[in-house]
Amino acid sequence: MIYIFDKTQAIIKVLTNDDFTAAHLNFKINTATTFEFSLPASKALPSDSKYVATPHPLDDSKFIMLRLTERVDNTETIDYSAYELAYQELATDGYIEDKRPQNQSALNLMKIALDGTNWELNNVNVSGTATTNFYYVDHLSAISNVVDLLGGEIVFYIEIQGNAISGRYMDYLARQGSDTSKVFASGSNLLTVERQSDTSGIYTAILPRGKGEEIDNGDADTPDGYGRRINISDVEWKKSSGKPLDKPKGSIVLSDPDATAEWGQINGNARLLLQTYDDIDDVNVLIQSAYKTLQSVNHPQIQYSATVADVGGLSLGDTVLIMHGDRDLSYKTRVFEVKYDLLAPDQTELSLGDDLSSNSITSQINNLNAVADTTSSQTQWTINQIGRPSTTFGNTEPANPKVGDVFFKELPDGGTEIYRWNGDIWELLASPTTADDIAAAVDDAVTQAKAHTDEVKQSLSGDIETAKSQAASQASTAEANAKSTATSQFNQAQSALSAAKSDLTNSIASEASARNAAVSAANSQAQTYANQAKADALNAVNKEVSDRQSAVSALDTKATNAVNQAKSDINDTINALSVGGRNYILDTANPKTQTSNGTDNQNLYDKAKFYSPI
Repeated sequence: MIYIFDKTQAIIKVLTNDDFTAAHLNFKINTATTFEFSLPASKALPSDSKYVATPHPLDDSKFIMLRLTERVDNTETIDYSAYELAYQELATDGYIEDKRPQNQSALNLMKIALDGTNWELNNVNVSGTATTNFYYVDHLSAISNVVDLLGGEIVFYIEIQGNAISGRYMDYLARQGSDTSKVFASGSNLLTVERQSDTSGIYTAILPRGKGEEIDNGDADTPDGYGRRINISDVEWKKSSGKPLDKPKGSIVLSDPDATAEWGQINGNARLLLQTYDDIDDVNVLIQSAYKTLQSVNHPQIQYSATVADVGGLSLGDTVLIMHGDRDLSYKTRVFEVKYDLLAPDQTELSLGDDLSSNSITSQINNLNAVADTTSSQTQWTINQIGRPSTTFGNTEPANPKVGDVFFKELPDGGTEIYRWNGDIWELLASPTTADDIAAAVDDAVTQAKAHTDEVKQSLSGDIETAKSQAASQASTAEANAKSTATSQFNQAQSALSAAKSDLTNSIASEASARNAAVSAANSQAQTYANQAKADALNAVNKEVSDRQSAVSALDTKATNAVNQAKSDINDTINALSVGGRNYILDTANPKTQTSNGTDNQNLYDKAKFYSPI
């Protein structure tokens, strides 16, 4: 469904594809989406219509919000044009006065760029950090500045729940789309050459210069300024260390020898581009940006078009391989624009190759001086040397590799990983973290060795303690037996006393306060005897260990006497509770004995439980 909104962005009408006579939705990387559609004259939009939201072709839970910009009345139809709202709002709604983030992540930079707007940052997977400043710029220019520095692609969308907009979001992605296995030959009848630049725009080397170095003359009353621009003289690149090109220290030029051999001067010299990057003050960022620029201008620029009916399903950002038959050179390129035909999907048009239209977000706001990682012009070059493995530079894996082929993968943060095809997978040979990984592995090995040593020491210590424990155990076996026997006798007394306590407490609980006092006294007396029994038993064990059998006999006698005394005292206490010839516990007024479990004619004392020793 397609929603129509009024000026307050309240939904006032809902359309379906059946309502249209034509509907074309144009998506392009880092460019505002446009929507052109026609309705029968009898189904004209309400006069207060201001905005339109259409589902994203690849995710119908997300909607593209556009502002209606034009209406053309024909005899039988009415044509409408709409332009993506986010680009208009962010370019005109407020500004950033002065923000100077230092070494901030993509997430933090975009948060600053969007602060104070109606749009919320959602998904971010762009890596790297950058230093920049936003000084009296609109929010769209700030976003463009971040894209220039770190690369990546922005996507705006809204979500609708019920009949209202529930959220306005921006995603900042390293790239859209996916790598495909589709291969097209240059000149194939499946592809139409839309535009092609001549070779005059090719450069095979670049001399980059960054921001001028700040000068402080030491006088607070005079303004400071900027002197010489930074260059890449102090940076050294080696392909053997994982860099995509060799650049010796001391040189201020980054050259591509393979492109020079193909497209250089007649005398063998490189075709040099002098490039200035006003916002870059880090030499490592400068050389990375220069390399990206060089990769976009070191080959002829060709823009192709095709339809889904001819080339099959391809989406925005998908990667395909273009083969050139006139030389051993091929490159990967991406679908940078898709014109969806909502009424006839097989007639959806694709644009791929090099974007020569110059209307992306970066080219709308900046010129060639931008450090743009404008993905619509990103290509991947493969140098095929006869009889030797191929070497590929880019950010996507080459298709149809051969054993031994080498791939220099450019990472979003400017780093490079080196892979080699072993026949089954791309095997990682080196990365920016290789040295750290080796150091970490060494540290881990040392840690494991120390842990193993500690484990052996602990095991030996445990064995020694075990031997000592066994000796001590054997030495005290007789003592333990004596204690065990005494403890068993004592536990029996304890069990009987605890049972008596439990039954007395449960039975007397409902009696008057006088009876409770009597029970309390009985409990106290019983506890006293129990404690005395325990103390006598333990003293006997400790004192008479040399004569274990005698100690056991003495303890048995004492325990038995204690139990009998406790039993006698309990009976006296129970008899004391008799009122009018009736004992409330034994019910002596009746010819039976009541026990705690309800059975008759049993001895209550045998069921008694004594208190546990303290």
